Amino acid sequence: MHLRGGRGNRKCPASKTEMRLLIPNSTQVPNFLLDKLLPVVGFGEWKVISFVCRKTLGWHKREDRISLSQFELGTGLSRPSVVKILTKLVETGLLLKTSNTVGNIYALNLEYADTSELSSPAEPLNHLNQLSQLTKTGELSLEDGELSLPTKQTNTKPRNLKPSRSDERGPDPRHQQIREHIQKIHSEANGMRLEVVPWDSAEGSALKKFLAANPMLMVEEALRCVGHYYQSDLNISERPRKWIPKMMEYWSGPLDQYGRPRWTNKEYARESRMRMEANVGRH
Repeated sequence: MHLRGGRGNRKCPASKTEMRLLIPNSTQVPNFLLDKLLPVVGFGEWKVISFVCRKTLGWHKREDRISLSQFELGTGLSRPSVVKILTKLVETGLLLKTSNTVGNIYALNLEYADTSELSSPAEPLNHLNQLSQLTKTGELSLEDGELSLPTKQTNTKPRNLKPSRSDERGPDPRHQQIREHIQKIHSEANGMRLEVVPWDSAEGSALKKFLAANPMLMVEEALRCVGHYYQSDLNISERPRKWIPKMMEYWSGPLDQYGRPRWTNKEYARESRMRMEANVGRH
């Protein structure tokens, strides 16, 4: 029976639980960043702050170790711009920075939100406005999201300096992740402390040249090749500089003592088949 009008057609209001919007795979952004910070910082600063928020709160962490290469990759800014912006944000207290032997640890200073509400609202807001006020007075300029500090005017003629190819490309963001993985696996495979794993400029140069020769190689694919090397029947204690240029040879799997893929070794294939049959028998 269909009723017109009356209370029968009214929908019951949704409960607070039903009205709460839960978005999976998302990052919580404190209201303070959107309400107080967004209107007063530049484009570059906001990209850096948003990236720190993603790396910390996005992974349910209070702080995280973030390298300059990660900042470059995550914000799209050049390394000089990232360094200048990080320095300014740390000086103003918006970011908290802790340095140790393995890198710099960053965290958002969420205490600003409490200070602005509980004590003098003008004090923290003026502290934030240092960036925008300097821009208005001409003491600081922001162009294309990059922070540039004022320089003295001189009468010297500008020189036409041709940037080097390394300056144009910047550091390869894959380099650090692959280097750290090689050092970790080499340490575990040879039973040595991480601090004594052989790695100097020769290893770094070999990895740099290898990545330049394979620009489309993903980090996960390179890490898989590294794992296959240390599973091979070879001298895995030799310096990484010797096998890094040949890393692609381990693409399909570990090699035997003759440098051939194990899957072509009949004895290895027979042993693998016997292990598989034994596992099936247990089940």
